[in-house]
Amino acid sequence: LREACTHVGFFYLEGHSIPQSLLDQVLAKSQVLFSLPIDQKISLSDSTLQRGYTRFEEETLDPINQQCRGDTKEGYYIGNE
Repeated sequence: LREACTHVGFFYLEGHSIPQSLLDQVLAKSQVLFSLPIDQKISLSDSTLQRGYTRFEEETLDPINQQCRGDTKEGYYIGNE
């Protein structure tokens, strides 16, 4: 798992007990979230806890091997606090 995360950047988890119906609901809700206007998405960001929405090019997760611009992705970070 560590090898996949550090050298590939992702992994697939199979054989879990998460129902497909729940996975489908999460995907549908994420499509709704990322379709919101940018001002609404930004309002979902919490810079103190480093949680919530991160916009396109806001992060640079691999600064050694990347250009000066941030990553070409949006994200939504959650935690258990």
